[in-house]
Amino acid sequence: MAEVLVEGRRLDVNEGLDFSFNYSIADIRDPNKRSTSFSKTIKCPASKNNDILFGQIYDVNISNDFNPSNTNIEVNFNPNKKAKATVIHDGVTVMEGVVQLRAVTINNGRYDYEVVFIGELVSFFSELGKSKLTEIDFSDLDHIYNATNVSNSWSNTDGYVYPMIDYGDNFDVNNGLNAWTVRDFRPAVYAKTILDRIFDFANFTYTSTFLNSSPFTNLIIPFAGEQLQVDDSITESRKFRASQVGVEGAYAVNDFVSISQTDVQRVLRLTNDSTNGNFDNGNNFDTTTWSYTVPENGLYSFSTSAEINLARAVINTNIYSGVLGVKLRIIKVDTSANLTVEAETIQGYEFSGSPTVFDETLSLSTTTPETIFLAGDVVTFRLVLSYADLQITSILGSPLSFSTLFTDFDLTTQSASSFVTPSQNIFEGDTININSTIADVRMVDLMLSFIKMFNLYVTPDPDKDRNLIIETREQYYSGGTTRDWSKKLARDKTVSLKPLGLLSAREYIYKYKEDKDYYNERYQATHLEPYGTRDVEIDNDFLNNDKEVELIFSPTPLQIEGNSDRFVSRIYDDDISEGSKPTESNIRILYYKRIVCIPDWQFYSEIDGLISNEIVYPYAGHLDSPRSPSFDLNFGIPQELFYQGNGFTGTLQYTNANLYRLYHKAFIDEITDKDSKLMTGEFYLDTSDIHKLDFRDQILIDNAYWRLNKVRDYNPFKEGLTTVELFKVKDIIGQEVEPAQSFAVGSIGFVDSERKPHVNRKTKQDSHYNFYAGKVNGIRNNVSPLAQDFSVIGDNNFIGDSSKNISILGNNNYVTSGVENVFIVNSNNQEVYTSNTTIIDGKKQWTTVEKDVDYSAEDRDFVLADSSKAAPPITITLPEMAEGLWVAVKKVDATAGAVDIDPFSGVGLIDGAASHTLSHQYDSVELFCDGSNWYIRSDK
Repeated sequence: MAEVLVEGRRLDVNEGLDFSFNYSIADIRDPNKRSTSFSKTIKCPASKNNDILFGQIYDVNISNDFNPSNTNIEVNFNPNKKAKATVIHDGVTVMEGVVQLRAVTINNGRYDYEVVFIGELVSFFSELGKSKLTEIDFSDLDHIYNATNVSNSWSNTDGYVYPMIDYGDNFDVNNGLNAWTVRDFRPAVYAKTILDRIFDFANFTYTSTFLNSSPFTNLIIPFAGEQLQVDDSITESRKFRASQVGVEGAYAVNDFVSISQTDVQRVLRLTNDSTNGNFDNGNNFDTTTWSYTVPENGLYSFSTSAEINLARAVINTNIYSGVLGVKLRIIKVDTSANLTVEAETIQGYEFSGSPTVFDETLSLSTTTPETIFLAGDVVTFRLVLSYADLQITSILGSPLSFSTLFTDFDLTTQSASSFVTPSQNIFEGDTININSTIADVRMVDLMLSFIKMFNLYVTPDPDKDRNLIIETREQYYSGGTTRDWSKKLARDKTVSLKPLGLLSAREYIYKYKEDKDYYNERYQATHLEPYGTRDVEIDNDFLNNDKEVELIFSPTPLQIEGNSDRFVSRIYDDDISEGSKPTESNIRILYYKRIVCIPDWQFYSEIDGLISNEIVYPYAGHLDSPRSPSFDLNFGIPQELFYQGNGFTGTLQYTNANLYRLYHKAFIDEITDKDSKLMTGEFYLDTSDIHKLDFRDQILIDNAYWRLNKVRDYNPFKEGLTTVELFKVKDIIGQEVEPAQSFAVGSIGFVDSERKPHVNRKTKQDSHYNFYAGKVNGIRNNVSPLAQDFSVIGDNNFIGDSSKNISILGNNNYVTSGVENVFIVNSNNQEVYTSNTTIIDGKKQWTTVEKDVDYSAEDRDFVLADSSKAAPPITITLPEMAEGLWVAVKKVDATAGAVDIDPFSGVGLIDGAASHTLSHQYDSVELFCDGSNWYIRSDK
C-alpha cells in the first residue's frame, strides 16, 4: 500500500494514479548538467481530508493568518510556502521532498487540487531563486581599514584576507625593496565562507569531505570593483561650500600680513556656509577663522576661486611700472604647525607710466589634486600679493613704498568661494563594509560554477532532512557498494545497448569567462580563447557537435613582481597614454597561501610610515605553489605564460594537475571510450530497491559492472516495470590514477596531450612598476613583458625586451630588443634592429644618424659623419646589397680627416670604383643600389 504524507498528514490521491518518479544525478550525455532526484505534478481530489489539509483554500471568502513557526497545513496553510512531503510504500519511504499547491481547478462545481512534488536538490536551488550574493549579510566581517587588520588577515583561514594582487596602482621602491601600502590591498572573502552563508540563506546544510579540505578551503574570491569606496554618508559628512558675503575691501596695507620681503597675504573671509547653495554637512568649516579642519584621514581635493578688482582711486603723479602679482593659494597647516602650499595660481596687473584710468578684474581659481590629508589638518584659502616686480616712484624718480598702492588704488575682493570634494575611495581608518565588496552575482550561478569546476555530485542526504551530500566524482563513487540486479532485468523486454561514443560530443571545451582587463584581453586576442582553456577533442568520425562548460569566473594570469620570486596576479587596465590603472573586472577565484619570498618587501602605512619588512607575502593565484606547483585552478595548461624565471626564482616548474585532469578527465575518458556502452532496459524494482537506491553503487548484471544513469517512471501506486539507464563501468573507483606531471617552465614539447606554454625570454627586472603599457589587437603577437608604449594591430608580430614607443600596423614584423621610436605602417615582413626607424608601405623612411666612428649604414640612412674625433679616416660601410637600397653620407667637420665609403664585404662597385671618399667639409653623396652595384645619384 502506498500513501502520501504532507507535514505528516495523509493526502488523498486518485485511485490508480500514475504517480511515477524519475531519479538521476548526472546525465552522462552532458557533464554540465546536475539533476534533482524527482519532480512530479499530480491532481488530487477535493476530499474532506484534502480540504482540511489545504485550509479550505478553495473558499475565496476564507482568510487565515500564517504562523511560520507552525506546520504549513490546515488553518495555517500558506500556498506561498513549502510543505514537507513524503511518499511511503509498504512502510518504506520512497520519496522525500516538498510539496507546492499550484492551483485549484473548478469544473461544473467539482474541483481538484493541482500539486507539485519537488525533490530536495531542486528545492535547494529554488530556495536560492534569483537571489544575489549581495543579499547575504557579511557585516560581521566589517573592520577598520588599517595596517594591523590587513597584516593580521594574512593568517586568516576563513572570513576575509588581503591578498597581494596588483590592481594597477603605482607602487614605490624604497632602498631597493618594493613597498606596498595599506591602500594597495583590497579584501577577498574565502569561497567556503561564502558557500556556508549560501547554505544558511537557503536553510540547508551539507556534508562534504572535499568542500572541507584543500584545495577548496584555500580558495578566495577577491574584490572585483575598480576601487574600494566608503559609504556616501561618509563623504557627505566631509563636504562643505562657503563663500564671501558681498564685496570685501577696499583694503588697506594693514589688512595684509607680510610673509616675505615682497609678499603679503590675507585669508579669504568666507563667512557664509549655510545659504545660497552653501553648506557645511559635518560642521568642519569655521566661519570665524575661515578655515576647514579635516575630520578624518583621507583623500581630499580642495577648490577655491575669487574675483579681485583693482581700480584707480586717486589721480596723482606717482609712476607705476612692472607687474603686481596676485596669487590664490590653498594652504594646509598640519597638527605640528607645518605649513604647506597645496595649490596655487597666479595672475598679475601690468602697469606702465601713471595711469589715470585703471579698472581691471582678475578671475582666479585653483584646485588641489586628490591628496592625503590627515585628521586635524587645517586648510585655509589665501589671497597673496607679490610686489617683487612692481616699481612705484614719484615724478622725481624717488622710490615709494608698496603701501602707496593702497592710497592710489582700491583693491577689493568682488567674490570668493571654496569647497572640498572628499574622495569616495577608501582610506586608512575608514570602515570596510564587506557587503559592498561582494560580487554582484546570483547565488545559483556561483553554486553551479563550483559544481562545474570540480565535477561535484550533489545528492539529498537520505538520513538527514535538508542536508546535501556533495563530493567530487571519485569521492562520490568511492562511497558506494555493489548490488546484483541480474535477476531484476526483464529479459523478455527490449534491452538497448548503445556505444556511449555516439552520445558524446566531438569536442568538450572547459573554460573560464572572458574579461577585458589588460592581461586577459591580450591573451584572448593572441590565442582566441580565455586563459587556461582546455579543449578535449574526441576521436570519433561521426560526431561534429561540441559541448561547453563555462564558469562565471574569469581567469587571472600571473606575473613575477620585479626582480624577486614573488608571483602576483594582476587585474587592471593599461594603455599607452595613461599606463596601468584600476578597472572593474568580472568575478575571480584564486588559491591563497602565505609564501616565504626573496628579497623582502616593505609594508607601509600612509599615516604611520614603514610598518615592517616582510619575508612572507600573501600570495593569490591560479597555482597552489607557483615556483613548483602541484595544483592549477585552470582547466588546461595556458598557451602562454607572462612570467619567466630569474636569479631569485631559480628554475621554475609547471604542472598539468589542473581542473580538467583532476576532476573531469576520468569521466570524459569513460564516456568516450570505444568499449563504453549505455544500456536501457526494464527492471522489476520493488520498494526496497527504491529505498536503497544510491547512484554511488555499482550494479552487477551478468558478471559486468554498470553505473546508474537514470531511473524513470517508478510508480509506487501500482505494480509494473521501471525503465533504467546504466552505463558500463570502464574504471574501478579506487584504482591508482595516472599521476600528474611537472615540467620546467620554458621547456618545449607536450605533456600528456597538452602543449607546454610559450614564455617570454628571461629578462632581469629591478623594480615593481608595471612594464606592460600598450595595446595589442590580433593573434599570435609576441610582445616582451618589458616592452613599453607599444601599439600593435595585426598578426604574428614580435617586439623584443625593453623596446619603447613601438607602433606596428601589419603582419609578420620583427622589432629587436632595446630599440626606441619604431613605426611600421601598412607593412609586412619587416625587420628592425635600430632605433628611430619608420617604415611606410614597406619602404623605410629616411633616418638621420650622427656618427664619429666607423658605422655600418642601413637602408635610407642619412649619415652625418664627423671625422674629427677619431683617427681618420672613418669608414661608412654600405648595407649588404639588395635592389632598391638608398644611403646618403655627408662630412660635417672641417678637419682634413677623410670619410671613406665602402661596399659591404667589398662586394660590388660604387660608380665603377671600389670605394668613394669625402675629403672636405659638407661634401656629400647619395647612393642607390640596383642589387649588383652602387650608383651615385648626386655628389657635392
